[in-house]
Amino acid sequence: MLRSETMSETVPCPKCRGDMSLVVITPHPIAADMDRHTYLCRPCNQTKTYVLPGVRGAVAPDKAKVREIPW
Repeated sequence: MLRSETMSETVPCPKCRGDMSLVVITPHPIAADMDRHTYLCRPCNQTKTYVLPGVRGAVAPDKAKVREIPW
């Protein structure tokens, strides 16, 4: 599947059928070749997360380094 086919700025909200906006893309915690795309419906305040193939050839700067969690 092409990256352009999996990357969408909006998806339909399952509750109100309005547009949900893409708010964050994070790496999958286990599958290194996958990303989590989280969408937000502002009127419903509902989120939906899809796990989609990631691009590892062009890694975003924030994904290039491992961040330590200060616990």
